[in-house]
Amino acid sequence: MLSGRVDDDFNDQSPRAKNALFILDNSGHDIKYLGNLIEEIHYGASVKNDYADDGIPFIRIGNLKPNYIDVSNIVYFDESKRSLLGKAFVKPGDLLMSRSGSVGIVAVVPSQANGFAFGSFQIKFRLRNDLVNPFFVAYFLNSAIGQAQVEQQKTGSIQMNITIEGIKALKVPLPTIEIQNKIVQEADEQRTQANFLRHEAEDTLLTAKIRIERMILGQEDMA
Repeated sequence: MLSGRVDDDFNDQSPRAKNALFILDNSGHDIKYLGNLIEEIHYGASVKNDYADDGIPFIRIGNLKPNYIDVSNIVYFDESKRSLLGKAFVKPGDLLMSRSGSVGIVAVVPSQANGFAFGSFQIKFRLRNDLVNPFFVAYFLNSAIGQAQVEQQKTGSIQMNITIEGIKALKVPLPTIEIQNKIVQEADEQRTQANFLRHEAEDTLLTAKIRIERMILGQEDMA
């Protein structure tokens, strides 16, 4: 059984983490350690910021937003740097998490970012199970319950970080793939609508976020 600081000592947990895990464990869904669902995970490339006009697209931590990757201001490395980037490349369906700064921001790699490289302040992981929707996992990890666990797994004194082992120790709910897909569809529609109605975006996104979190935890019926 995979374990981590979330479960090692209940008395060391913050009240927020305790409450998050209580809600999660009473959601009525199967609960899995994220590490048991991961096929591959590793840190990004640590390379000097010697950018080029074109070449290898490079995802920086600033490109990573909750539930999406902003590719509007992508930078590039010259093709001669490919060997220095090692395994730090992504495929559609991979998940990226920020590991420092604003720790715990998660997004799924879209098709337009196929083959992009990514930096050292991010961790990439790929899920092994076809019965797990990566977009569902991203929405959950960005939720209040997911972020409470991320907060508990942070390490460091001056600059807080999350490690690969910390990510593996996070717990996620697993309703059926049909329910996961339906939640993702509704969440996507709500985000699209909120972005369209920009003058109401903040309130709309907050309302949608609360509804999606309740759906994930089985606390609200889906229409």
